[in-house]
Amino acid sequence: MAFEDSYLFRLKSLVANPKKNIRRIWPFVQSRINPYIIPILGRVVDKKMMSPYIGHDEFIKYFDYRNGFFMECGGHDGYGSSPTYYLEKMLGWRGIIAEPLSTFHLCKRYRSKSKVYNCAVGSFEQGKDTVSLVDLNAMSFISGSIEDPNSWVKSGESVQSVTAREIIVPIQPIQSLVDDYFSTYKMRPIDLFVVDVEGFEISVLKGLNFEKNPPSYILTEAHTDKRKDMIQKYLEEKNYELVTEIGKRDFLFKRKVS
Repeated sequence: MAFEDSYLFRLKSLVANPKKNIRRIWPFVQSRINPYIIPILGRVVDKKMMSPYIGHDEFIKYFDYRNGFFMECGGHDGYGSSPTYYLEKMLGWRGIIAEPLSTFHLCKRYRSKSKVYNCAVGSFEQGKDTVSLVDLNAMSFISGSIEDPNSWVKSGESVQSVTAREIIVPIQPIQSLVDDYFSTYKMRPIDLFVVDVEGFEISVLKGLNFEKNPPSYILTEAHTDKRKDMIQKYLEEKNYELVTEIGKRDFLFKRKVS
């Protein structure tokens, strides 16, 4: 299936049968207005709304300072489960966010201080401009990156009340996004690189020039010990050491200072 606006696709599906989809329509509407409401309620009513990342308390111990810079791959809507939302909204950080789904429109609303790119990211050796992606909302994945895709899709559809579909999305190395950003803005150190791409982590990491733009920290998801070991080995070769595990299978690596 060619790339299309999945939000428009879902809205048409919901409206086509409102009686059947009544329980899904309001959450959809919320997704359109929450980017404007959450920052207000979070500051006035409940500050926990400003830290949607499940491992926030442990995470913020390393990044509780102002005006840093981040990169985030797999930004989804820019809010749910994002470790960098708090950094941007409460500590004045800015950054680069890559999101291949049409939720990048929503991400742009949530993350107005950052640059949101509508693409997937991969290695320098990707060899093509597009890639097949299974659109499964927050559990979307690049085709071939999940060991048991059938079980993953079944679980994602059940938990999120969505129907998976295969789409084609643009892909490029994260370094291309970095170069594009700093062609407009002044070059600065990268404090944090977040990689949340459901099994495609190594490919994403292999698309960054570590000699040119080495992040101080890298927070990457790894669903299995095998993937975690592969990531750790690769990053150790790039002069990083594992610091700790945060949240659910997120691993924080720190660049060694010579």
